[in-house]
Amino acid sequence: MTQSERYRRAQRALAPADVTLTALEITHPDVADPVRVVNDTVSRTIEGDTYVPLRFQARLVSDPESGLPRAELVVNNVGRALTQWVERSEGGAGAQCRVLQVIAGEDTPQYDVSLGVQAMPVRNSEVRVVLGHADLFGRRAVRLRHDPETSPGLF
Repeated sequence: MTQSERYRRAQRALAPADVTLTALEITHPDVADPVRVVNDTVSRTIEGDTYVPLRFQARLVSDPESGLPRAELVVNNVGRALTQWVERSEGGAGAQCRVLQVIAGEDTPQYDVSLGVQAMPVRNSEVRVVLGHADLFGRRAVRLRHDPETSPGLF
């Protein structure tokens, strides 16, 4: 038995039996098929849907000007299928991203949260998915203010 084989066996023996996996489901109202990926090396079935293996990383983005929390997912652009989905959704504007955490071998998520997609810039090697909520506090309270300029008949 080689040293690398002994290392792999020892690594499997020390690994926990219940590994937590993260999965993403990205939907868009204009695209019929959602993107379903799992951060693993094999396909997984979660809630009856098949999630394809694709590596991604998550990180918090600091934005001190607006003070709104945002996160960014960096998904490997292997196979370019995600790039085609972003093109069909016209840049991903209006998409929703559902983040799931499941225990390997189980079908039901332990954690489930949905966030709006603010942007989806595509590069050759990766697709960045910027997640967050719209700035509701920065909006005007009313759409039309009645003043002498907008409603001269009232004044």
